[in-house]
Amino acid sequence: MKQTKNSIFILLILMHINCLAMSKINVKIAYFDNFYPFSFSDENVTKGIFVDYLEFVFHNSKKYNVTSYSFPWERAQDFVRKNQYDGHITLVNEKRNQFLFHNKNPIFTDYLLVVYSKNNKNKNLIKNVKSKNDLKKFTINDYIGNSLSELYYPKKDGFDIDFSASIEACFKKLLNGRGDVILADRSIIDMLMSQRKRASIGFIDASFIVPKYEYFLHLRKNLPYAKEFIDEFDKLSKEKENIKKFSELYKYYINNVSKYKKYENNINE
Repeated sequence: MKQTKNSIFILLILMHINCLAMSKINVKIAYFDNFYPFSFSDENVTKGIFVDYLEFVFHNSKKYNVTSYSFPWERAQDFVRKNQYDGHITLVNEKRNQFLFHNKNPIFTDYLLVVYSKNNKNKNLIKNVKSKNDLKKFTINDYIGNSLSELYYPKKDGFDIDFSASIEACFKKLLNGRGDVILADRSIIDMLMSQRKRASIGFIDASFIVPKYEYFLHLRKNLPYAKEFIDEFDKLSKEKENIKKFSELYKYYINNVSKYKKYENNINE
């Protein structure tokens, strides 16, 4: 009899836990699947700094459950526009502001660099680039869907851009003598430095294009809980535990790229 009561009690607890889980609002975030170290797909599992961080911030939430998915960037954005997924972590721009809310505090601030191959015959000219107009003399390797190029160096303004599917493909082209420069994040250079793979590339500051750029959490405006979720995120992101976690994740992914060999190989093949 006692054993039966214990079994019933355990069953009730499990049912209660299950009901709590089911009652949570599931927030589906669509990430770029080839944006190492921030978001990427590894054996069909979405990983990266932004991915792990957002899930960690809400891991104790009684109201929200965050699930992460990754796709080619254009498709990820299209899924959110079509209300199939709920949001992104990305840059702010006017086009996104039409249908997305974003949080107040940037999740991450990055800086832009002009990256070139040290084997490029025009490297001395590239080193002396001082303005956006100077960049028009060179072919820029860029990836499809990059909002920075749409904002600051669009093809329609006379920039010579050779598009690829990913930043890794851009680097591969650069190191194989195709194209002259890449406008790349400081974080990508940190990653290459951690793997001692910077010997073949050089870079200069690109603050003449944009002094800095910031990544924010975005959610669809037509989600009834969008503002509430974003406000909760802004509050939680200020907590010391979460600030520390982001720093830990940045160091981990920057220093452990070799665990995700396809990214390392994609750049160096």
